[in-house]
Amino acid sequence: MNNKNRIIAACCLTLLLTPFSWADTKAAVAPVKKEVSTPVILSVTGPQAADFTLAQLQALPQKTVSTTTPWTEGSHTYTGVLLRDLLDKQGLQKASKLNAKALNDYVTTITVADVYKYDVLLALTQDGKLLTRRNKGPVWVIYPLSQHPELDKPSYHSAMIWQLRSISVSD
Repeated sequence: MNNKNRIIAACCLTLLLTPFSWADTKAAVAPVKKEVSTPVILSVTGPQAADFTLAQLQALPQKTVSTTTPWTEGSHTYTGVLLRDLLDKQGLQKASKLNAKALNDYVTTITVADVYKYDVLLALTQDGKLLTRRNKGPVWVIYPLSQHPELDKPSYHSAMIWQLRSISVSD
């Protein structure tokens, strides 16, 4: 055997006899876990700004309203937070109007007096299923049109904003 072959054989033998464990390499190649943050689905600005996740909105007192809408067939049951409860929580009950903005930048005005007169809902579910972007969610402002026929007109329909993203005081 020549010197070149002896060197190759020695290197191979050294590799075979060197203690090795796959456990030693796991720490180096383990994927780094990203922290999964819960997305904010609604921002409210006023005396104190607040961002709400779905879980935070679901943790507030829930109300159910069954009604028809101009965009759905038949009556549906919507569950979520009464807008007046959220206004109370944020200290916005003395505001007169609210600007509501959707994910697609649609903006409408909601009259605070109506929010306290009627059960205006920040709906999170329709017929027990979470609202998604595909079906007007994650938050849809629902007026109780079936219980109050005087609300079933275009001026209130335009305030029934879906894919609601933010609410701010507008005086």
